Amino acid sequence: MLSRRHWCAARATVWLIFIICAQQAAATASGSNSCLAEFGRGSCAATDSLSTSLRINAGDEVNVQLLASLASGARCVDDCALGAIFASVGSVAASGIAYIGMGNYMISWQKGTLPTAGSFSMSVSISGNTVSGSPASMIVSPGPVSPGDTLIYNNPAGGGVAGTIISFSMQLRDRFGNSVVDGGGVLFSATLLPIDLAATVSGAGGVYVASYTCTAAASYTLVVRSNDMALQSTYQVVVRPGAKDPSAFTASGLSVGAAGGLIQYVLQGRDSYGNALTTDSSSTFSLTISHPVADEHVQVSPAVSVVYAAEGQYAVTFSLTASASYTISIRTGGASINGSPFLRMVVPASISQKSSIK
Repeated sequence: MLSRRHWCAARATVWLIFIICAQQAAATASGSNSCLAEFGRGSCAATDSLSTSLRINAGDEVNVQLLASLASGARCVDDCALGAIFASVGSVAASGIAYIGMGNYMISWQKGTLPTAGSFSMSVSISGNTVSGSPASMIVSPGPVSPGDTLIYNNPAGGGVAGTIISFSMQLRDRFGNSVVDGGGVLFSATLLPIDLAATVSGAGGVYVASYTCTAAASYTLVVRSNDMALQSTYQVVVRPGAKDPSAFTASGLSVGAAGGLIQYVLQGRDSYGNALTTDSSSTFSLTISHPVADEHVQVSPAVSVVYAAEGQYAVTFSLTASASYTISIRTGGASINGSPFLRMVVPASISQKSSIK
């Protein structure tokens, strides 16, 4: 078992004592070429094992002190390992191995050379022979939270659809990119500019979710910040129109025209929030056209053309030959469009004038 382990928190340095039996020429001459390990015991035994886990934070400087002995058990008083020591944590070899006197060696991993959190094995060998009790377990925990290294994911720049919840996620990390569970008082905000729409941010265990709902389709700038301003990220966000709402469609066109002339309305597809659709909504339209005669409204059925133009707009054209005041009802998807019915005055061509409905 490990006899001594010292923690130097002020220097973020870990000291661990190994006692290692090193092969030496004198031992070889006597017929012994074994290298055994002694972990705080009075005798060398090849079956001894190291059961204590070493714990550090990612990026910490690590120093491991080895006390070498001869195979006979006698303590070395000089550099008896003859530069034959090799040590590694996982795939990371020690930064340096120095003889410090009286059979002692200092094995070091410089600050930042062990940046990855996880469970690793610390292996020690002499002249290619693994020391008994090696490998030892090393647990590398994430370092302190670094808000500026927060991972923002789930596509914050992806935007979304007007009127729906748009969300993205944030994972706290240390400065080496390891996920951190404890936020340590870090708070986040997310704001949609220029409308100053603040997202709701909630989370636990180092993971935060920001969500917002925007009803106006447009391009925005999303700004994500931490309360210490170490994190300041901006994204260009597009909020797209939602599904078509037939009752929200609008029409524009002249309210007065000449008999026999072409009459045209431009119908604009919209969602339930009034956002103009930008693509073909595959809508079909029906028109009911009538004008008063005596005490009745008489329907007329001119040839009507409906053509998709662009940007969610449809062109509706027809012609009326008789001068009169007409009521024009436009429906789509089983509902009247916004503002329907419309009044249309048809006058003789010689006195036609232009005014419009919006």
